[in-house]
Amino acid sequence: HILISDDTRVEIQKAFDAYIFLSYRKKDRAQAQKLMRLIHNNDFCRDVAIWYDEYLIPGEDFNRAIEEALYKSKVFALMVTPSVIEPDNYIIRQEYPKAREISQEKQFPILPIECAKTDEVALHNLYENIPPCAMADNSERLSEALRTSLKNVALMKKQDDPVHNYLIGLAYLNGVDVEIDYER
Repeated sequence: HILISDDTRVEIQKAFDAYIFLSYRKKDRAQAQKLMRLIHNNDFCRDVAIWYDEYLIPGEDFNRAIEEALYKSKVFALMVTPSVIEPDNYIIRQEYPKAREISQEKQFPILPIECAKTDEVALHNLYENIPPCAMADNSERLSEALRTSLKNVALMKKQDDPVHNYLIGLAYLNGVDVEIDYER
């Protein structure tokens, strides 16, 4: 790690082509981190940041911060596991309805990604108009679903720009809106 200033952090965040909002249950955090790596295994997603609740700051108004992150994002990815169909959870009450509202307002794709076998009937009963799930264990289909969801985003438009690549490298080195990945 290297220490980065707040100004550099802002420059890093501006360097991303797009943000994906990753919605998942806290008890599935390890699976969420695996899903982030699966997303970033797609070269065209290298410059796509993934926002998830680890970026919330203690004392911050969580609902407001989540709403801001949703508006900033280009895709709402719902990590589907049996946990998301447990009654009265935050995703059902807050995140998914807000994502649907934003989806109708600004052509915001909703991308459910099944990471563990989940009761499909219960999922459709709890999540109104949920699209079909991409499967995390099928990299080709997941890649296709990501590409389709990000079709209106100019991906990898600055891949030959050394300053851009430096900033994206700093993002992966320090975990700025992406998972830490020293190799990348």
